[in-house]
Amino acid sequence: AAAAGEKEASVDAVRAVVLYPYKAQRADELNIKRADVVTIVHKGKNWCEVSLRGQIGKVPGNYIELIQAKEKVVAMYDYTPQGVPSCLVFRKGDIIEVVEKQADGWWKGIHKEMLGAFPSSFVQPSST
Repeated sequence: AAAAGEKEASVDAVRAVVLYPYKAQRADELNIKRADVVTIVHKGKNWCEVSLRGQIGKVPGNYIELIQAKEKVVAMYDYTPQGVPSCLVFRKGDIIEVVEKQADGWWKGIHKEMLGAFPSSFVQPSST
């Protein structure tokens, strides 16, 4: 459960992936880095109010792109890529939300508010 003042990502939540890093310039803004997955709280004309790791703040709207998970899978094994920052790190039993499936067996997914690649052979369909 989320603490008071925090918003928890729901199944229907609108989420976006961060395309470019942004360092907050004001107290009501939020620091974000490439591949973070944020939940949209309010979408304005040029700025969006987003939630990330329990914090809410504004970020430039053109720094993020809407994203939608297609299904959930569960990790059958631990996966820790060596020196590949574009890959997800997960442990056996973790739930990953699949965003894109590639024919080569490398899929893109969301785990712990991060977007990254992972080997599809390490996961199986989730019952949740």
